[in-house]
Amino acid sequence: MQKMKCLLAVLMAAAMVLLAGCAGRQPQAGSDGASDPVQSEKSDTQVSTVTDDQSDVPATQSDDESIDQDDDEIVDLDDDEIVDPDDYDEIDMRESVEDGDWVWVKLDNGNWEASSYKGSDANVTVPREFKGGTVTQVGVWCFRDNTSVKTVTIPDCVVVIEENCFMGCSNLESVQMPDHLNKMGDQTFSGCRSLKRCVVPEGVKELDYRQFDACESLQEVVLPSTLTAIGEAAFRHCYSLKTIYFRGSEADWKGVTISSNALLDSDYRVVAGYTGK
Repeated sequence: MQKMKCLLAVLMAAAMVLLAGCAGRQPQAGSDGASDPVQSEKSDTQVSTVTDDQSDVPATQSDDESIDQDDDEIVDLDDDEIVDPDDYDEIDMRESVEDGDWVWVKLDNGNWEASSYKGSDANVTVPREFKGGTVTQVGVWCFRDNTSVKTVTIPDCVVVIEENCFMGCSNLESVQMPDHLNKMGDQTFSGCRSLKRCVVPEGVKELDYRQFDACESLQEVVLPSTLTAIGEAAFRHCYSLKTIYFRGSEADWKGVTISSNALLDSDYRVVAGYTGK
């Protein structure tokens, strides 16, 4: 009887050891049991194979490691590298004065630039003077997207018209410019859909990128004898352009470098030696 009790005790102890072992075991990957939830989530993540060229690059990088990058590896763009037209006044550190419909910027030589016109008149004349100084420039985006303006007169004291000056002035019909200009920036008349005729002043050497782009009503343009190049897409989408009057000789016209896509959309003729207005 005593032996039976001992045998039962041994069997019970063995059973308890087996039960304890089963309770502590975890289901292995590929078994029929439920997998660990953390392992299941990671299995959905795609893992790239590191090539020989990338052998020195860790396969993963923690947030702490990305924060500890050297300063030389972090590239910050300065404000003057990306310029939005709406932010132009904020980044222009030159002295500016707002007076009525105009914003003026004082140049280093003491003269003034008509920087921005904020009025709604149909017929606008750029003033010759401001605060005793001569107005010699019309600035970047000066009339940009002004749909009220129909005619603009620029006095002969102005020698520079900056880029995008009349861009998007969809109702602009005519611009009277000085007889001579030192510079006329690119895209000056881009999007001026109502402009029918334009006389480019003497002194201008290049019609830059998209100078008259999308001037769909432009029928004729007078180009100066000083012209040496017509840039990319200068007359793109000028479907109505029929005549180019050139103040230089026929030989001079043949010397003008014309971009391959400058006049793609126009069926035009060139009249050299033009002396009219």
